[in-house]
Amino acid sequence: MKAILSCGLTAFALTLYAADPQDKPTTTTATTLSAVPQAQVEDSPLVRAAKRTGRLAKKPTNVITNETLVKSGGHITTAASQAPLPPLPPRQPAVTSQPNAYAERLKKEAQEKARKEANARRADARRAEADFTDDSIEPRFEDPAQQEQMIQQGAQTTTAQPPQKPPTL
Repeated sequence: MKAILSCGLTAFALTLYAADPQDKPTTTTATTLSAVPQAQVEDSPLVRAAKRTGRLAKKPTNVITNETLVKSGGHITTAASQAPLPPLPPRQPAVTSQPNAYAERLKKEAQEKARKEANARRADARRAEADFTDDSIEPRFEDPAQQEQMIQQGAQTTTAQPPQKPPTL
């Protein structure tokens, strides 16, 4: 039994040894159709130009500090007096913008509509009161015949007038 077990273990060990690629030289060559390049981030043109100048590797030659200004004289000028500032321009009134003009127009239209509705309600109330008391809503001082004549004259004047033409220049 021990002999069979040792033969089995030996056969197993030989297969593992044969499958190990490090110890066995490769006789086949693999050809790849295309090599996959590693992704590299390319610099922008400005970064490439800055790298070409080599500015970061150099020491600055002239650093402006208070000490360097004192040594060089520092070209600072001051004025003895200053001319007065010109006066401010007068304030322009604010121009009404289109939305405000639109809101004002809507407000005026609403007021006109409310006024017409109030007049119509007063006239309806007057007619209702006249019907209730069996009175006439026509003014008492005018004669119905005169009123009819005025209506006929108004109708004649509106139909008899030709449309006005604009003056020619």
